[in-house]
Amino acid sequence: MAMIPRPFHKRTLSGLSAVALLATLLLIGAHITQARTAAERPAPNTQARIGETFGKLPMRFEPNVGQTDSRVQYVSRGPGYSLLLGPTEAVVLLGRADRSKSKLRSSMTAAEQSEPKTAAIRMRLVGANPKARLTGKDVLPGKVNYLAGKDAGKWHTDVDTFERVEARGVWPGIDMVYYGNGRQLEYDFVAAPGADPGRIALDISGARSLRLDGNGDLIIATALGEMRQHRPVVYQQIGGQKRQVAGRYVLNGRKVGFAVGEYDRSLPLVIDPILSYSTFAGGSNQDVGNDVVLGSDGSVYIAGYTLSTNYPVASAYDGGFNGGFDFGDAFVTKLDANGATVVYSTYVGGSGDDFASDLAVLNNEAIVVGSTGLSDFPTTANAFDTSFNGGPYDGFIFKLNAAGNGLVFSTFLGGTLEDNANGVAVGSGGGIYVTGNTGSFDFPVTDGVADTSFNGGSDLFVTRLEAAGNAIRYSTFTGGTLADSGNDIVLGASENVYVVGTTSGAGYPVIPNPGVYDVSFNGGFDVVVTRFNDVGVRVYSTYLGGTGQDSGNAIALGSDGSVYVTGSTASPDFPTTSGAYDTSFNLLPDAFVTRLNAGATALIYSTFLGGTLGDVGLGITLDSAGSAYLTGSTLSTNFPVTFGAYDTSYNGGTSFGDVFVSKLNVLGDRLLYSTFIGGATDDYGSSVVVGSGGRIFIAGATASTKYPTTSGAYDTSFDAVTDVFVSRFLVPVDGDFGANDNADIVWRNFGSGANTVWGMNGTAFSASVPLETVGDLNWRIGGTDDFNADGKLDILWRNQATGQNSVWLMDGTTRTSTATLTAVADLNWQIQGSGDYTGDGKPDILWRNFTTGANTIWKMNGTDFVESIALPAVSDPNWRIGGSADFTGDSKPDILWRNQATGANTVWTMDGTAFVASVTLSAVADLNWRIGGTADYNRDGKPDILWRNYATGANSIWIMNGTTFVSSVALQAVSDLKWEIQAPR
Repeated sequence: MAMIPRPFHKRTLSGLSAVALLATLLLIGAHITQARTAAERPAPNTQARIGETFGKLPMRFEPNVGQTDSRVQYVSRGPGYSLLLGPTEAVVLLGRADRSKSKLRSSMTAAEQSEPKTAAIRMRLVGANPKARLTGKDVLPGKVNYLAGKDAGKWHTDVDTFERVEARGVWPGIDMVYYGNGRQLEYDFVAAPGADPGRIALDISGARSLRLDGNGDLIIATALGEMRQHRPVVYQQIGGQKRQVAGRYVLNGRKVGFAVGEYDRSLPLVIDPILSYSTFAGGSNQDVGNDVVLGSDGSVYIAGYTLSTNYPVASAYDGGFNGGFDFGDAFVTKLDANGATVVYSTYVGGSGDDFASDLAVLNNEAIVVGSTGLSDFPTTANAFDTSFNGGPYDGFIFKLNAAGNGLVFSTFLGGTLEDNANGVAVGSGGGIYVTGNTGSFDFPVTDGVADTSFNGGSDLFVTRLEAAGNAIRYSTFTGGTLADSGNDIVLGASENVYVVGTTSGAGYPVIPNPGVYDVSFNGGFDVVVTRFNDVGVRVYSTYLGGTGQDSGNAIALGSDGSVYVTGSTASPDFPTTSGAYDTSFNLLPDAFVTRLNAGATALIYSTFLGGTLGDVGLGITLDSAGSAYLTGSTLSTNFPVTFGAYDTSYNGGTSFGDVFVSKLNVLGDRLLYSTFIGGATDDYGSSVVVGSGGRIFIAGATASTKYPTTSGAYDTSFDAVTDVFVSRFLVPVDGDFGANDNADIVWRNFGSGANTVWGMNGTAFSASVPLETVGDLNWRIGGTDDFNADGKLDILWRNQATGQNSVWLMDGTTRTSTATLTAVADLNWQIQGSGDYTGDGKPDILWRNFTTGANTIWKMNGTDFVESIALPAVSDPNWRIGGSADFTGDSKPDILWRNQATGANTVWTMDGTAFVASVTLSAVADLNWRIGGTADYNRDGKPDILWRNYATGANSIWIMNGTTFVSSVALQAVSDLKWEIQAPR
């Protein structure tokens, strides 16, 4: 036989079932990592459906056990705000994220850098009882820990949190209840029968102005933007029903009271104002978080920084106030694997600005790096450096214990000027590798490393800290005379580390001896990629860039030692490679994806990724095939998306725009999947990780109230000015029943009714797993796809005697239930395969009538028939459909045909449900060879063709490059000819 074939992972991300929108107490742009585990590879025409949401955390109230001023009884902290509650007042502290502490720092304008960052609003309860006692109600899961300052005796650990707070006797006969509802603070005034609601009054200070709008809402203008207190809802509970009572605000200067209409004074009265942050600061991002990590058990760790709970100084209530309290503490929050429960939230810091930049996890202990502004940042005895070194910031490194309520160690890292720790990686033995930037000539370095002398401006540094945090094994400068920074770090074999960063000058130390890719500075800012060995000596170092501003933001390491980097470029001449996905600059900054070979001597591929406005790559990870998954932000309405993607339309925003999620194949020449995610205002994705079993996690931040969530999540509402999200997609490889990211082969025995799955490892047979036997041999398998959007492949059946159709809903190789489909009594119609032909992310069913030659597509909504769409007829009954797959790289499924009389093979290229053209493949004259299905077996992002010889029992895979045959791979033979290949198709 001239050439023989193999199966294809049907590229229908219709199995991408899932998104988890995880709003944890603040975090704007996280860097998501995971024990550097490789994992998966979706297929091109796959639609990401949001199916599982980890959930966003609700407003949580903590009793004051000493973590803040004694005037405060309860505290609530969240994205962009802190709320301090006392018996006679509520203080709202508001903050805008300082993007100089985030991955988007390079995109800041001068005006943005000078914007006010904080504001404070005080709502004093006029004439309230100073002895009123607040009580927490409805304990929430998880604990809060405050590891603040040098004195561990003043730390507060295992603090409970509550869903609401009640205050009794605030005024005579009037109680208050504080609680959260979405991104809003609600506080009910509950007047007992006979109590006078006219006594309720608020004195609001800290606002630039107060006004009532046409809807009766109270508009509170702050230095950062407007807050809105909606017109009060006033009601009584009568006979189990809410009966509305007329009510409105009365505004007199800074004083706000309530006018209430007629009501039954023998019953309690409730006045419910709602304070919304939804318009605050015009949707600007208020909070910064720089890392999200998956633990080995699937738990989620988040690190960032949050507003302080320090009580504001009096001047903070001046309407022109532009600061006066700090952004506060670094935090780490841990959620369970389902995202439904907080395990702990821990705040670590001193009296100045402290922010976490990156995070790693080993043995359930979180290792965090970042920067701190004052000397009282907590450190531990015997740590490497227990003293603040000077300048505006020192770097820090700390490790939390598994419970999150104590420091295993904590140390400063820096010199007398500014130092920032930006990235961290951890080895299996516990060694900690840190990169960042330093302006300190006396930054700690060790002998025998790449560079022991400060070079000027700011230098990139790499430091290897011992697992106990008590000593440095090595530490080195790397840089030129201008500005250099290490932005991300990844650990490779033999304790080699790879760093991506940015340089502004020609003096960055490249190593030309091995012939690295680029030894010359290109202008503006260049990306730099540097590899260090296990003692801190440079192995190689190369520039990457064009004549404009280029920034390297994230790095990943392939199993072959190749290095993948992403970031942004404003250079039309940024280097690309022939045949790469996009070799043309798209105007304004583009995202880029570049893969360097193991020695950094050449580009394997390099491509732009973007549209005509601004695009930034912020996160990158790989699956085990070497495909790259990317996330970032885009302002481009024409950012490239794929057919059937979760969201093919730009949603809005003026600063960051939408999140994008994209997947490039291992060759960098095909975009396998790409989608927008977002709401009407600004959103961005900063990190992506690939887990096991088809799971992809995207982390980032959203300022959009309509960011997509799903039912059943812990919290599907938007909680503050900016929320963190973690979107989890389940992306099954077509034909992959073993959740090992390889397409398998489904067989049926038409003598015994037995069914089995060949578990595959690429093109190699791994193991045979039996399925349930179906003794009625009239039942044939028509294909496999994810019909119930749970991220797992199901099996499509047709009975050729009765016309019945059904789907086995599967959990791996176990049938969980059976869904009955619409029957088709005309037995000339046979199922030929499935795929997302209509681009809605749901698998459709392909049919052929072997009497009339008619062909049609059933548009499906899960297992429900929607409509039938006719395709061109093929009257010659010898033409049989072998499967559907994206042979042309446009993310739309095409149709593979074989003529069982002539041996001819062809592909119908399709535009959705519309026939475009017929492309002839190599013929196979031996008519005993039949096509068994299509799938991407060699995992290059392109479908291959599976064949079986029904005379000899031989089986084979054609490795394909689009519609071009490349090579043939023999599989083990199956001599029993009653066994037929049924799927994937």
